[in-house]
Amino acid sequence: MAEDKFPTSNPEQETVDIATEIIAQKLDEPMRFPKLDRLNMILRRFEQFIMLTGIAIMALLLMSQAVTRYGFNFSFHWSEEVGTFFVILTGYIGASYAARQGKHIRMNILSEKLKFKSAKMLTFCTDVVAIIGFGMIAVYTAIYGYDVFESGRMWQSLAVGKWLLWVPVVVGMAATCVQYMITFYKNVRDKDHLWTGSERRLGDPSRLLY
Repeated sequence: MAEDKFPTSNPEQETVDIATEIIAQKLDEPMRFPKLDRLNMILRRFEQFIMLTGIAIMALLLMSQAVTRYGFNFSFHWSEEVGTFFVILTGYIGASYAARQGKHIRMNILSEKLKFKSAKMLTFCTDVVAIIGFGMIAVYTAIYGYDVFESGRMWQSLAVGKWLLWVPVVVGMAATCVQYMITFYKNVRDKDHLWTGSERRLGDPSRLLY
């Protein structure tokens, strides 16, 4: 009677297959930048806190204005100035948050059609232009805000200087400039991936990398 032949496993081949799978997973993982990512995480939490706080205050202000105006026939005389400040605050800090997530307007369709090296060079160019542009906006806004401070212009209802209105613009534009600097640095160091934001690679799902 012939003996049944069962397929025998090859331990050496299994080891090679496992090693190949691990290497493939490692190659697909983004390069890590521990110190830089730690600093970037702190900045992200600061941005999230500012945006959440600003949106919450604007929502409370809007509801209180609706209640007092239609329920008690009066409104807070300082609501317009406060609302304007927090709209600007959340908008410009949100610009930095969008930059880290690669959510600003960019030609991703062009990057996806180009070869990797060409797409990398295009990203280098857009990052450099963004760094210069946002940096210049931050500097010139700071200069203008200082001129407003020197002029002594005030908000009548709040009795505070109008220069405070320009502080979020300077901070937001400077933070956005920093995000593009981090993105540029990661693209220089990481030869295998294309970073569209400091926390996002081209083709990555909508998730945080750390």
